[in-house]
Amino acid sequence: MLNLFCCYILHYSVITCFAQVMASKMKLKYPERKDSFAISEYFVICNTSYQIGTFISRSSLSFFKMPYNKIWMFTAVEAIIFALMFVNSVGMYVESLFLICPVIFIIGLMGGGSYVNVLHSLLQLDELDQT
Repeated sequence: MLNLFCCYILHYSVITCFAQVMASKMKLKYPERKDSFAISEYFVICNTSYQIGTFISRSSLSFFKMPYNKIWMFTAVEAIIFALMFVNSVGMYVESLFLICPVIFIIGLMGGGSYVNVLHSLLQLDELDQT
């Protein structure tokens, strides 16, 4: 459960805080392009890429199962992405959605993968009463 707690804190911070800050900074930096879809809907595009990643990974248990003692790797990848996105939201070193969206898609994959594999591992416990 600690893994899920850390996982959710990390990816919801990226989505609700850092992506929103980056979207606000893009609107301030390019006021002349405020009608541009990429600028006006920056946050929505980021959130959509996250949701697609989460949907795919939560639907992938029949194709990919992570052993219970390796699920922490999902959270480790999320922590690395968290740090990168934090630095980027402060300095806006990377503005392009072509680079940001795949990173946010990966954080969606990691979050959903962690969720589904933790729950699967819990259901496979011998101590769990199957009645």
